[in-house]
Order: sequence, then C-alpha cells, then structure tokens
Amino acid sequence: MQSHQCLVNNHIATYGPHVHVVNCMGLRAQESSARAKKAPFERNARFSNTKRTVDNWLPIHDWTEAQVWELIRSQGLPYNYAYDLGMPRLSCALLTA
Repeated sequence: MQSHQCLVNNHIATYGPHVHVVNCMGLRAQESSARAKKAPFERNARFSNTKRTVDNWLPIHDWTEAQVWELIRSQGLPYNYAYDLGMPRLSCALLTA
C-alpha cells in the first residue's frame, strides 16, 4: 500500500501541483431560507488557496422534495431507512453516527 505522501507526489507528477476540488452537496433551496440564498455553483474562498481551488456545487438546489423522491423511486436508488421512519430531513451527524 502506498503512503499518503507517495500518492500526493504521484498526483503532482501526473497533474501538476494545483488541485481542483468540486464539493458536491445535496442541499435544496426549499429546505430553508439560508439554503435558498446559496448559489448553485460558487468558488469556496475559505478553502481555496494557491495549491487548490475548491468549488461548491449544489446540483439539486432548485429541485422540490417531490422531484428528489421521483428520481429515487424511478431509478431504484438506495436511501437512508430513517426516511421510512418519518424523518423529514437528515443531517450529516445522523448519517455518520
């Protein structure tokens, strides 16, 4: 197994020293007024620097809850069973606990 530093060095040798990260999140505008104010795609200035560029992408930002469930059901996608127990929304803390 390669060490972390070896993986980093291989990446830099192949792609150069600058890394572009796209942080893809399933936040929807309909969930809260704070989320509604977020841009569907924007540069994350807090985490971007001279070595990496980080962009935040919210691909379902303008979807309704019905559209999300329609896609899940039509494609047979897995989802957290807590929704079946009546939870309307799950936080990261609940998903990783």
